[in-house]
Amino acid sequence: MVLVAFLWWAFRLPWPGNAELRLSLAGMTLQLMGVGTVAAGIGATRKRLKKPPIMRGIWDHLAGLLKKPQNISHIVGTANIHVTGGAMSASATHAHLTASLEDHVKRLETELNANAQRLSELANQIREEAAAREQAIGGEQNARTEADRELRQALRMCRPGE
Repeated sequence: MVLVAFLWWAFRLPWPGNAELRLSLAGMTLQLMGVGTVAAGIGATRKRLKKPPIMRGIWDHLAGLLKKPQNISHIVGTANIHVTGGAMSASATHAHLTASLEDHVKRLETELNANAQRLSELANQIREEAAAREQAIGGEQNARTEADRELRQALRMCRPGE
């Protein structure tokens, strides 16, 4: 009912332009009224809960931005954590940002060498496991071939009529 009355009022006003502009302005006005209603509802709820109004919090925040900046703590280090699931390996490193560039390069070289060593060990382990599996598969194939030969021999001996 209120909506119909508002739309009738909006179209009766002598706004310039066509009906699309009037409808857009009416929609904007209704949206602003809705935002105002929601803000009033939030304000009433905050008052019932004995909380300060939202505008006071916004004002305090803006006033805090205008104050002289205080000392800000800086990050003094970085950390790198490496975890893998299949090989069940984990490693962690930590470096101070205050260290010199040469120290960072040495640390990176050390980590690179350690990673290369770890990669080489894992590659060797994979090769060994692959060889062991191939040997097991070969043994299984030989055992199956021998079992098939024995089964054929037994079937030849069981032929009826011979």
